[in-house]
Amino acid sequence: MGLSKRRAHLRKAWFKKGCVSPKKGQTVAFPTVADNEFVRFEKKSFDRRVHTSNNVLTFKDTDGTDTTVSALRPRPNASNVVDEYSGCGDESLYPDLCTNKLMVQAKVQALFYSSFKEHRQDKPNCEGDLNFDAAYSIKWGLGWRELLKCTKCSCMCDYHNLYEEVENKKRSG
Repeated sequence: MGLSKRRAHLRKAWFKKGCVSPKKGQTVAFPTVADNEFVRFEKKSFDRRVHTSNNVLTFKDTDGTDTTVSALRPRPNASNVVDEYSGCGDESLYPDLCTNKLMVQAKVQALFYSSFKEHRQDKPNCEGDLNFDAAYSIKWGLGWRELLKCTKCSCMCDYHNLYEEVENKKRSG
């Protein structure tokens, strides 16, 4: 039985024992993949880095320079235990009312007593509640300056420091 044409050709092209390979010493160059790097950012990161102008997406690096990264569609934000419990639960409240603040209890009592008296004198028939107005809170170092606002008549009381002031002793000499 004779050899097929294909098999006969392969016998001629095969490497034969004792012969030097024609490719000896040559390196094989494989095609390189593009330099673009594909990254799937979280939604918050994606919104900070990807900008749209005239329906063209531009990508900015963290320092604001253009980058060659090709972003994929964003993945959802990762949630952790802190995010789960940091929400207030009541959407009608100002978000800062659900945060922890450092306050001196005696100062908070003084704020409420003086604000109740002031509100009762100014609006004797008002039946609204006095609540912290978190939109106007002022942070001073670790302490806070707060005021109370009526829920019915929008009466605002004066600011009160809810921290103890420390006397500043300057060194002499």
